[in-house]
Amino acid sequence: MEHKGSVKLESERLILRKFRINDAESSFKNWMNSDKVTEFLRWKSHESIEITKRVLNDWIENYKRNDFYHWAIIPKELNEPIGTISVVGMDEKIDMVHIGYCIGSNWWNRGYTSEVLSILIPFFFEEVKVNRIESQFDTYNTNSGRVMKKCGLKYEGCLRQADWSNKGIVDACMYSILAKDYFMREKLKEEWLNEEKIAYIKGWDFSHINKRYDEEDDLSWDYQKVIQRYLKPHHKLLDVDTGGGEFLLSLNHPLGNCSATENFEPNVKLCKEKLLPLGIDFKKADGLDELPFEDETFDIIINRHGDFNTKDLYRLLKKGGIFITEQVGAENDRELVELLLGDIDLPFPEQYLDKISEKFKNAGFEIVRAEEEFRPIKFYDIGALVWFARIIEWEFPGFSVEKCIENLYKAQDILEEKGSVEGSIHRILLVCKK
Repeated sequence: MEHKGSVKLESERLILRKFRINDAESSFKNWMNSDKVTEFLRWKSHESIEITKRVLNDWIENYKRNDFYHWAIIPKELNEPIGTISVVGMDEKIDMVHIGYCIGSNWWNRGYTSEVLSILIPFFFEEVKVNRIESQFDTYNTNSGRVMKKCGLKYEGCLRQADWSNKGIVDACMYSILAKDYFMREKLKEEWLNEEKIAYIKGWDFSHINKRYDEEDDLSWDYQKVIQRYLKPHHKLLDVDTGGGEFLLSLNHPLGNCSATENFEPNVKLCKEKLLPLGIDFKKADGLDELPFEDETFDIIINRHGDFNTKDLYRLLKKGGIFITEQVGAENDRELVELLLGDIDLPFPEQYLDKISEKFKNAGFEIVRAEEEFRPIKFYDIGALVWFARIIEWEFPGFSVEKCIENLYKAQDILEEKGSVEGSIHRILLVCKK
């Protein structure tokens, strides 16, 4: 096998290359002179620059070995070593390698170690073609544990062994990743990137992920039946934020008595093509604004998951008219959002039953019915969750596969363990009378 240990590798911020003897002074200055950094290492370079030179000479000499990989970690803006990462073959065939690393304390907590591993793990699996990569470190070193998990290595257990610094017996955590698991992760990433690329919705059609997730099939109310309880054939009906008009048409109300509004441009185009030829009075309008209809035009106004303006709704309804809405609550999909993006602010913090009800009361409405529920939402493959998160961009702001890849792998682990990734939907039902 051709030895690849002298190859130079690069990432966005870092260069990895083999050490040179003239790296001694900068290495001593940036990291080797710190007993904090070298405390648990068998070479005590912090004691003098002469020891640092001897250590580098040993490494340079060892580049002749087929199983010895030792790189200097160099930030591109500094162009000096700030640490080292070694990958040592555990057998003659280099079928398995062991990773060790050391970085100067001034460069801790910058994500450099995980960035280095993001270069080396593909290199050793794809170029050197090893079958296993492992690393071990003292049990108290929780930061290294987090780095290993982030880079796909899994915890195997705890080992008792002699400390390299000859201080006796220590406990060490063992993490590893197999080639088959690495290539599976890469395959999953490719699939998720494809889901991200094709994430597009026309109307409010989620058929792309049918049977790949379950949502909202056991609310205590049926929104359509609630509407049909009040709706009579002669009623003038307005559907605010109609999407592509799918739900409005499912009501089978006389088309000449139907009106609809929508403001999302792709859906506006769809509604003009689909609803206007049917005789439905469709207008492009934002539900938060004053809608382009005369006062007291409608017997019933409906709104499912859309924006509304309470004062304008009161203006548009006839006396005794009814407004019916099913709203998405403030905490909708929250567990899924936190899984992918961490703890971010609620996008719509006012979306709670008590707060919405108060708005309608202040506008002059009588609250006829008010309910609020949290029900499960389950995903059976992470690709469906990726597509969903891209579509519901207001709930998952800034989500992308590349940005959230480690959290997506975490979600995949949950899926494999439990059979699904679960969150909860937050729904609100209001029936208000003028």
